[in-house]
Amino acid sequence: MTEASEMPLEVEDRQHLTVVEGYAELGMYLDAQEELENIEPGVRQLAEVLAVRLLIYNGLKRWELMQFVAAKLNEHDPSEVQW
Repeated sequence: MTEASEMPLEVEDRQHLTVVEGYAELGMYLDAQEELENIEPGVRQLAEVLAVRLLIYNGLKRWELMQFVAAKLNEHDPSEVQW
């Protein structure tokens, strides 16, 4: 059985992620967070989705949530120093 961390994003989820990234780049973090909820729950734990969530929480100054997401990203790739 394939774990969520190994599943690629479907086209629709990839489109939502692109919109989320755009909102985040524009500093529209609440809109980004809302759009993120349109991504299928089963793939929200993918590193590429978590990385964008990290940006959102940073922009919203939600430090505890940011720390939690960074820990999840560290589980995906402990060698990546930015997590």
